[in-house]
Amino acid sequence: MKWIFPAILCFCPFFFNCGNPNIEPGDSGSLKQDKIYYPYSATSDYIIGKGQHSKIIMDVWRAFEVGNLKQKSDFFAPEISLLFPDHHMSGKRDSILNLWQQRRNEYSSVQVRVDGWAPLYSKDLNENLVMIWGRLEMEDRNGKFVHKTILEKWGINGTGKIDYMQQFINAAYTQ
Repeated sequence: MKWIFPAILCFCPFFFNCGNPNIEPGDSGSLKQDKIYYPYSATSDYIIGKGQHSKIIMDVWRAFEVGNLKQKSDFFAPEISLLFPDHHMSGKRDSILNLWQQRRNEYSSVQVRVDGWAPLYSKDLNENLVMIWGRLEMEDRNGKFVHKTILEKWGINGTGKIDYMQQFINAAYTQ
């Protein structure tokens, strides 16, 4: 019986939210700067965006998988910027898509697995984004396999065209 009272005290934060008084339970609104420990530099005021933007991005993923990025060139704005973990490409759509296609051509096969996606709209920045994450399983021309877990942030401009992409990759491994 002596252990019941100390056990109740130990579990109090879990049952009564005593651990963090700055975040209210059930608060589904946007966080205010003074309520979070890590200040944001852009925005935290997101709502769910347009579903068709996600479809555009998944169509581009499919074009990458089958090796024909040029097929989806009309999805891109005249000027685009692609930020990969190891380099940055920025410039005219056709030039950048040609460079990206060259990178894709280094692989004899690519398999894409989409784990999830979320179309977002930043109310205060008036910005459309699509976050998409998944896995790439690729075989290069020498028979070496590369597996990557990726997260990408895609920007969609006001005319519904892709104007940037930023890619984050989990530690890749080869076989």
